[in-house]
Amino acid sequence: MKTVSEFVQEAIDFTDRGLFELALTSTCAAFELTAQKVSSDINYKKIIDENWWLISFVGFPQLTLPYLEFPVIIKEISLNPRNHRLKEIVTFVLVHTLRNRVLPASVGLSYDGKFNRQDGKLLIPNNLIFGLLGYVIFNPVNKDEIISDNYWFNISSFKMFVSEFWGRIDLAEHIVIFCREKNLR
Repeated sequence: MKTVSEFVQEAIDFTDRGLFELALTSTCAAFELTAQKVSSDINYKKIIDENWWLISFVGFPQLTLPYLEFPVIIKEISLNPRNHRLKEIVTFVLVHTLRNRVLPASVGLSYDGKFNRQDGKLLIPNNLIFGLLGYVIFNPVNKDEIISDNYWFNISSFKMFVSEFWGRIDLAEHIVIFCREKNLR
């Protein structure tokens, strides 16, 4: 079985090659392993809610706060169609991708940092991969993970080796606060 760091390495390798759907699959697997380390009772919605400050900051850096509540109906999320918010959509994409090893049929990836609709699909920014990786990399339970110094991770304008970020939620918090104070997003 692969480790968290192997899935992170695989995800970064896939993004470098432009294979974002495969990168998302590897990212979701690393997310799941991290969640299992945190608790034996995994509640993905709760994890997304509690870590939204980091996931949204890294994953959707070009969006303003009101836009983060992008309402959309995705029939697969619920039998009762209603407007779903971004956190619900991210949770749905994560869980569906974990179970089926593929994006939901109603969702695709966009490569311009924006949410769009095309051919009946909601397109979400491919940067979601990096938001989910942020949860994995900065999570304190992963402080002992090991990865080659050939792998980099960006959070806003800060680019460092992944190995320097493992388990360092304190660094992520400082970067987010600094960027918000300086309007560097």
